[in-house]
Amino acid sequence: MENNFLEKNRKKVFGGAAVLAGVLFLVWVLVKPQKLPAEFLEARRAASLASQEIVDLTDATSQKIKEVDLSNPNLENTLRVIKEARDSNNEAYDKAFGLSRHLQKMAELFGKIRAKESRELAYQAVSLELGLISELISYTERMNRFLENLAELAKTQSRESLKATNEYLLEVNQKAAVINKLNKEFTEKMKAFDESF
Repeated sequence: MENNFLEKNRKKVFGGAAVLAGVLFLVWVLVKPQKLPAEFLEARRAASLASQEIVDLTDATSQKIKEVDLSNPNLENTLRVIKEARDSNNEAYDKAFGLSRHLQKMAELFGKIRAKESRELAYQAVSLELGLISELISYTERMNRFLENLAELAKTQSRESLKATNEYLLEVNQKAAVINKLNKEFTEKMKAFDESF
């Protein structure tokens, strides 16, 4: 009788162990770290670099225009600053095209990210960067208007030019702050994405 009891329990123990082993194997298969496609990782790295370069260029442009005393602009100095600001502004605008290509590549590879949470974080990060590109286009337009008004102010030193220049400068600074904020949020999303694996 005791042997019969041990035999029945042994079958249950081995059956339970087999079920547990199967469950553990499934968990391992489903939860094991996912290797992301190399193309996604490269596009992500390039997008991060391009985004940071855009932020750095908009910051450099902001620093350049601070060299001009709006209350009494020196024509020669102002024209030099305008040229340098236009150059860095145009460079940032060009970087946005590269950034859009990298974001497109990332988006094309979303389907290869198996984990839903990770895929959602990548999607949110790309959406933020698309917003950054949109803001940069608006920033570039405002910056060009500001620089045109600044040149007029340096030539005429009129109140109307000073007022318009200050208004565009305020808009430029607001757009630059939004660009910086979006880049920071992108970086945070990508950090959360990395930690999701």
